[in-house]
Amino acid sequence: MATVKKTTTTAKVDNKVTVKFEINLEGAIADETIYLVGNTKELGNWDLTKAKALKKNKNGIYASTGIKFEKDTVVEFKVCKAQSWDTVEKTVEGTELTNHTFTACEDKTVTIDVYRFN
Repeated sequence: MATVKKTTTTAKVDNKVTVKFEINLEGAIADETIYLVGNTKELGNWDLTKAKALKKNKNGIYASTGIKFEKDTVVEFKVCKAQSWDTVEKTVEGTELTNHTFTACEDKTVTIDVYRFN
């Protein structure tokens, strides 16, 4: 008589969400590439040498492919024109901006306007 062994598999629940970024340069002049740097490993943990590079798409918007974050992660980030804090985004008047912040609770696109770099 054959013995049948029951096996059970548990499906791994994906606890990640996909976020796309779209950066509109409203009068700000940028190099070929701009960078997102932030408080998560996906955005370099505030290390500009590990920042996420964005290229301009055919619509003139700097866009990222989908970046996966753990669900419910609070993400803070800034936009830089180069991999240098000397080129971080500013307000229209040229003053410092607070970090952009959102909670990665669902798949989404985060769109921001950048008016000026340092």
